[in-house]
Amino acid sequence: MSSLELTYNSFKNRISDVNKKDILFKLTKSFLFAAMVFIAFALILILSEAFFGFSPVIRKMFFFGYISAFASTVIISLAIAYIKFKDSKNSRQVTTYAKRVGTHYPEIKDNLINAIQIYDYTKKKTHIFSNDLISESINQINEATKPYDFKKIISFKKINAVALLTGASILIFTFLLTVFPSLLEASNRIINYNFTFVENTLGIAYEVSPGNIEITKGSSVEINAKVLFNDPNYSTDKISLSTKNITGDGIEISSSNEDVSAAGKNEFKA
Repeated sequence: MSSLELTYNSFKNRISDVNKKDILFKLTKSFLFAAMVFIAFALILILSEAFFGFSPVIRKMFFFGYISAFASTVIISLAIAYIKFKDSKNSRQVTTYAKRVGTHYPEIKDNLINAIQIYDYTKKKTHIFSNDLISESINQINEATKPYDFKKIISFKKINAVALLTGASILIFTFLLTVFPSLLEASNRIINYNFTFVENTLGIAYEVSPGNIEITKGSSVEINAKVLFNDPNYSTDKISLSTKNITGDGIEISSSNEDVSAAGKNEFKA
């Protein structure tokens, strides 16, 4: 690589670094805005489910529609940022950001544009100046502009307000799910879209004895269960009993399910 190319690349890299920082700035800002939009969208879906109690098919559409939209937004945003990164050293982009740097530092604006124009001039077959002379001219411009940190023109402080709004959105969303159980239940129904949820209007509860105990292998224990309902006249004749054999290390070695018939009104023994 010639000394002209080396000199110009050093100058060009300083400007393309501004472009790269601007890409990261815009990507971060877009993600913050997208986060607020998707939080609001999630809240709308949850509120809709809480009020209307949709069928599993509709909840499935909500779930996959939301995930698809979110994934598409992330992938497209990253793809666009990647393409711009690859294009950051393009002559057109370098000129654009040289002018942008020049608007922040008017005293060197002409120098930046001149350096690019001088280099572009060397690409013409009819140029009359030697490459060494042009290289020295660009180097002088590069040295004269070194006290200026070009990347400072892009400040992430400009998105502090957006970041605070996004943080506030997350806190409000979490607060609503915590304070209003119906919203948390609605979000659970959307996530578990395949299940059919039934209102526990009977107030079903169980009394089970002897409770949570450990027994040795080969021994047996009688289990007594009583089903309680809000309606004293309601009864059930059968319940399902699930059992598991688990080692001391917590490894499940077997499991079974069986139906147990009532020994009395809502009372069961196994």
